[in-house]
Amino acid sequence: MILSNKIKAIVFDVSGVLLVDNKLDKRLLTIIKDLKQKGYLLFLATHLSKESAEEFWIKYELENIFGAYFTPDNMLGLSKSSIQFFKKIRKVIKIKLENILMIDDIRSNVDTAIVAGWQGYHYMEFEKAEKELFKRLLY
Repeated sequence: MILSNKIKAIVFDVSGVLLVDNKLDKRLLTIIKDLKQKGYLLFLATHLSKESAEEFWIKYELENIFGAYFTPDNMLGLSKSSIQFFKKIRKVIKIKLENILMIDDIRSNVDTAIVAGWQGYHYMEFEKAEKELFKRLLY
């Protein structure tokens, strides 16, 4: 994992990262709130339908933390396995490619983000990400 210090925006996957076993990971949400206070722009990207993503957004009151959420429904049918998905998000959030970090539990989605010019982190478990990534972003 090689990440530059230029990260300005972080895009989190929902299922498998923020939601584990269909439960919100409160430890990760605390870190995310700290990242927001540090000035990072935060977004969600998910394979969920627009309706499911909206329900998740409202249930956990995420509008005060994340700038937007991206689903295949609001990305013209594109998924995270498509380079075009990442290019479209980049156009919406207006941050240079190399300044965006994708955090996803599916390696191929991370690889696609990297091919699209983003930085990427393959999320496997909170403790590992806290040591390898979050401490570096926060301190």
